[in-house]
Amino acid sequence: PPPASASGTHTALSNGVVMPTMVLGTGATTWMDNDKTERMVTTALKAGFLGIDTANHYRNHEGVRRGIAAARAAGDVAADVWLQTKMEGCGNSVDPRSPILKESCYEDTRSVFSKSLEELGVEKVDLTLLHSPPCVPGAPWNQGCIGHPAQDLVYPRRCDCAAAEPCRMMQQQWKALEDEYA
Repeated sequence: PPPASASGTHTALSNGVVMPTMVLGTGATTWMDNDKTERMVTTALKAGFLGIDTANHYRNHEGVRRGIAAARAAGDVAADVWLQTKMEGCGNSVDPRSPILKESCYEDTRSVFSKSLEELGVEKVDLTLLHSPPCVPGAPWNQGCIGHPAQDLVYPRRCDCAAAEPCRMMQQQWKALEDEYA
């Protein structure tokens, strides 16, 4: 990619990695729909988007993989497509298809991360983020969880993330991602 100063299309991270300033998000509009995700990713890359954002619990990694492959096959995209994903907050999942449980944040984060790479068909991603603070329904550090538990969309309305338990969970997830990065 061009240097970080090039017309505002890229920025440099603290580790020197240069990333696009805008990527296509695949959450709200293509959640759990691989066919729609594939079409949207292919169209976005053909239109000039430089990267794609997804998350393990969007359950659309297959569509992201297929969309990138289709755009590449059509010759409409460079070999380097910025790919970033997110790990859901430890304890947020109420759905066994994407569990990162509060009892095993470190191990589950590494396992879900490995599964994400496999589903995306890559050996690495360019950026991984923690999607949200922990929101264990009924936990004393939350001021309520929002979302739709039946659809595995649970996020904190407010989280006292400095409290011992959520701080421990986030530290375990951060350590897992540091180890994956290394």
